Amino acid sequence: VELALLSAKAHAETEGGLDVVEAALRCVMQLDASLRGEYHDRLMAWLSPAIREKVNQMLEEHFPYPQSDFAKEHYGKGVNDGRREGEATLLLRMLTLRFGELPAEVEARVRQTDGETLLRWGERFVTATTLDAVFADD
Repeated sequence: VELALLSAKAHAETEGGLDVVEAALRCVMQLDASLRGEYHDRLMAWLSPAIREKVNQMLEEHFPYPQSDFAKEHYGKGVNDGRREGEATLLLRMLTLRFGELPAEVEARVRQTDGETLLRWGERFVTATTLDAVFADD
């Protein structure tokens, strides 16, 4: 699988590169669920925006989004919740690396907030010199 991912990274922008990326994704889909997401995310992060868009279109053709109103509502909620959880995890990791172990109330606050607030805190993190500065005015 690692070789397939590296091949996809190296050849994605070449003629026939999309086929290499597709083959790598097929290898990833065979992995245990605990590894599948990590390998998929790593591959997608390596791809240029243009190739990533083509891969997303290809995935949508093979795995279309749910069609019923109920499914669309809950699928969208799941996508948004997953995105927010990922943003919270990333912010917590960055805060820990810069400021050390975080108080439990800070971790809880980050995990329970909405996506817009996480984005605002992430932007503040870039210039903040203290943990309090990240959360100032909130």
